[in-house]
Amino acid sequence: NDVPVLRLKCRGAVKTDRLNYDNEGIISMPAAYAVRKPGKGGEITLGEGGYTDNFNPQTGSLEFKFNVATPGDYEIRLCTSRHWRRSFLKDTYVTVKVDNKKAEKVLLTETEMYRNVRSKSYPESWSALTTVEIKEPGEHTITLAVDKLGTFTKEGFYGEYTEGESDNNIRVMRVEAHLVGTPQQHAD
Repeated sequence: NDVPVLRLKCRGAVKTDRLNYDNEGIISMPAAYAVRKPGKGGEITLGEGGYTDNFNPQTGSLEFKFNVATPGDYEIRLCTSRHWRRSFLKDTYVTVKVDNKKAEKVLLTETEMYRNVRSKSYPESWSALTTVEIKEPGEHTITLAVDKLGTFTKEGFYGEYTEGESDNNIRVMRVEAHLVGTPQQHAD
């Protein structure tokens, strides 16, 4: 009845913050790690899977903190999901701001659909929002807010159980920053 035990000895302090770090040029920031800034209609809440339950123009913004190891151009992408009986939202606008750079109002478009086992139940879509130059390594911030929530179409049988699926929500799974160019690449 021996229980295996693993002892981990660290050389320094263990980082236990919510800062998101680079992994081979991609910084993935789950919605559950974002600081939720309340809006006029309340605060963004999270569902069981750590996704947003009520992200809309009235519920404020999400603020993601991340660490850049390599300065360069980063494409900011948004991963959302939806019930499989709903289309991707049309005519939806979000505002994305990186650090103190001017905020951009962006039409949310489905850049690609992530193909996995959930594609038949809660498909995940990627939307490229903007590309920004980050000149300095270290901690940075992405702020995301909804300006206008668009519409979706119901697909197939309408009587299917979709209770808990709000029509007033963008279900954000995560935001990612992809390194797409470095100062060295620009010099070459």
